[in-house]
Amino acid sequence: MIDKFKEEMENVFEMTGLGKMTFFLGMQVHQKNNEIFVCQEKYAKEVLMKFNMEECKSAATPMNQKEKFCREDGAEKVDEKLFRSLIGCLMYLTTTRPYIMHAVSLLSRYLHCVSEIHFQEAKRILRYVKGIIDYGIWFNKVERLSFHGYSYSDWAGYVDDMRNTSG
Repeated sequence: MIDKFKEEMENVFEMTGLGKMTFFLGMQVHQKNNEIFVCQEKYAKEVLMKFNMEECKSAATPMNQKEKFCREDGAEKVDEKLFRSLIGCLMYLTTTRPYIMHAVSLLSRYLHCVSEIHFQEAKRILRYVKGIIDYGIWFNKVERLSFHGYSYSDWAGYVDDMRNTSG
């Protein structure tokens, strides 16, 4: 069926068969029988290099659990353009690292009022990524799916308006 589809597409469009996909939009794709592994190791290394963090020590967690952020924290302001670039890079890394999404999303609230505290926490996420540079998402065929869900709320942890953050 796939070969017939390719043949029909080649009759309409100019196409070249390149075999199995190995790289797509900054993601490495490794395919085997009934399983696919997608990672962004190359992109993560490029991001670390872009922000001069390729030689940094890795962090065990993406975020300091006790840290509470606010718009006016009294810390020195930093370059918003650089911070936006870093957050954008981290957002793209969440494609294969969904476990950094909460920390990245939390910091993205401060794109227009970034301080040194916010920037240092974003760099901590990069240090965490450094320690899990070769991680990705593994898809495999399973006979029976078992799904587990977790919920978390920090009860008024958003200091600026006292709303809770759920994840």
